[in-house]
Amino acid sequence: MNMNNHVELIYRRLHTLLGVCRTWRNIGISYGALWAVVPVIDPFDGYQRILSTELSLQRAAAKSLHFAASISCSCLTRYRALKGHMHRFNTINIWSRSDSMKGITELLRMSLTNRAPNLSKLSIRNGSHPDPDNDFFQRSLNDWLGTGLSVLLNPLSVIRLDNIGFDWARTRFSRNLVELWISNITLADRYQVIKLLDSLCSAPALRDLKLVDVEAILEDEDGSISEDESLNEVSFPKLQSLHLESLPFDFLKFLFETIAPGSYCLTLKPGDEIRYDYPSDEEIDDEDIFELLRSTTIHRLILSGSEEGFWDTADGLRSILESVVTVKSLTLNHYNIDHSILKALKAPKSRSGKFPNLDTLEIYGAVFTFELDDLKPEFKRVLQSHPLQRMVLGGYCRPPSADDYSLDEDQELVAWFENRVPNFHLCSDPDYLPERPNWQLWDV
Repeated sequence: MNMNNHVELIYRRLHTLLGVCRTWRNIGISYGALWAVVPVIDPFDGYQRILSTELSLQRAAAKSLHFAASISCSCLTRYRALKGHMHRFNTINIWSRSDSMKGITELLRMSLTNRAPNLSKLSIRNGSHPDPDNDFFQRSLNDWLGTGLSVLLNPLSVIRLDNIGFDWARTRFSRNLVELWISNITLADRYQVIKLLDSLCSAPALRDLKLVDVEAILEDEDGSISEDESLNEVSFPKLQSLHLESLPFDFLKFLFETIAPGSYCLTLKPGDEIRYDYPSDEEIDDEDIFELLRSTTIHRLILSGSEEGFWDTADGLRSILESVVTVKSLTLNHYNIDHSILKALKAPKSRSGKFPNLDTLEIYGAVFTFELDDLKPEFKRVLQSHPLQRMVLGGYCRPPSADDYSLDEDQELVAWFENRVPNFHLCSDPDYLPERPNWQLWDV
C-alpha cells in the first residue's frame, strides 16, 4: 500500500472510530497516540477531504510524531500550520510529484529552522521526471540547503532517497546512520561514482544498504580512467545486508569488484538492465552475465518473470541458478509455474557444487498453469532435493479446462506443504509482492 492510501486509510478508520458514540469520540480526540501521523496530503489527488494538518498537530502527543507529506506543488499556506512543530517529528516522509524541488526544500528548511532533535528517519521521493534542463537536475540537494544538509543528515539513523540529486563530493554521513536506500539516480561520471562510495564509507555503523535503479558512467568518452578517478577496494565493517536491484551490467560488475567481501548478506534482484551496459546500451552475452554472477557470493536471489530477462523460461532459470551456487534463498515473482519451471528448480542428485542448496523458496503472484494436484509430483521432487525450512506460496491457479481460482488452505497440496515444510505460509493475497513496494508510509 502506498503512502497516500495508507494515510487515508488511517484517518478513515480514525473517523469511523470517532463516529461510534460521543464517549468514543471524546476518548479518541484526547488520546494523542491516535494522531501520531500528521499529514499534508495534496487535495488535488481526488481525496474526499483535505486531511487537517493543524487539527492533527493539536490532538497529537507532544513528540515522536510521524510527518507524511504528499505534494504536487508548493503548499506554503498548508506549511504554515507546521511552524513551531517540526521539532516534534521523529520521522519525515515526503513524496513530491512536482517538477521542482521547491516543496521538498521548503519542508526541509523548516525542519532545520525549527531544529528537530528527535528526527531520526528521513524518506524523500520525487516521483516526477521532468526535462533534464529543469533546475531539479541542475541543482543537487546540497545546492538547495548548503551546509544545512550536513546538519540535517547528522542525527539520522535511516535515510531513503528516491530520484533525489546529491553532490556526493560534498555529502558526508555520520556514525548514527545504519540504513541507507538510494534509488533512481544517475551518476554522471566516474568522479561522482567514487564520491558516492566515499560518502558511504563516512557511515561507519552502516548495516543495511540498498542501491536500486542506479545508473553510472564509469569511463571517460575515450574509455580512459585518470589516476584521481581510480578506486581501491572499499569495505563496510558493520554491514549486514547489501541489496542490489535493477543495475546495469557494468555498474553491477564495478560494485562486485569494489565492495570488499564480508559477513553481510548479499541480495541480488536483476532486472532487464543487467543485459546492457550504461550508457552505451551495448547488449551483454548471457555467458558474460553468468560469469559475473559466479564471481561473487550471492545469498539471496529475487527473480521476476515479468522482466525481459532470460530467466523467465525454464532453461534460463536453470542457467542462472547454476551460476549462483551460494544462494540459500530464492524468490520468484510473477512466474507461470508449470512442470518445466519446477523441474528447473530441482537440484541434481550429484550437485558437485554446481547448484544452490536452498533453505527458503518464496513464490509470489504466480500463475499455476495446471491443477495443483497435477503439479504435486514435481513439487515433491523440489522438496526432496532442497532442505527447505521456509516456503511461501501465492498466486492463482489457471488450469487449461477450468476458471481461475485462488489458492486456499483447504486445498490438498497446501495441506501437504504444511506437513512437510517447517515454516510454510500461504499468501492470502494472490497479487501480493513483498519486493519493490510503492512508496510506503515508512517507519509507522
